[in-house]
Amino acid sequence: MNALQKEQPAFDRAVCDAMVASTPDDWSVIVLTIERPDGSTAIGELSHELSTPDRNGSATPDDSLYEATYRLDELFQRHGAVFRRAVYRVELLPESWRYTVDFEYVASKSKKRFR
Repeated sequence: MNALQKEQPAFDRAVCDAMVASTPDDWSVIVLTIERPDGSTAIGELSHELSTPDRNGSATPDDSLYEATYRLDELFQRHGAVFRRAVYRVELLPESWRYTVDFEYVASKSKKRFR
């Protein structure tokens, strides 16, 4: 396990917590799509879209979500990785929640999936 993988879970947790804080209580599945404009590598220069597959509409991200994704972006870049797109999916369960995240990277164009 490399240094990025050791540090990332705490950052993912902050993103997921902020996703839950940003959305209505009746959303049981939350999807966050983060995208970087083509050609940009600036830390934090990301668009955010919160949605749910259960219904139409979207939610406005809480400031804590922008802060969490900024810190995540900074972490990745400190380790030499720049993501172009990230899609987080949080499923709220009766006693807990679980998440998945897919990243697409700028340099290698590869996809990695972490659970």
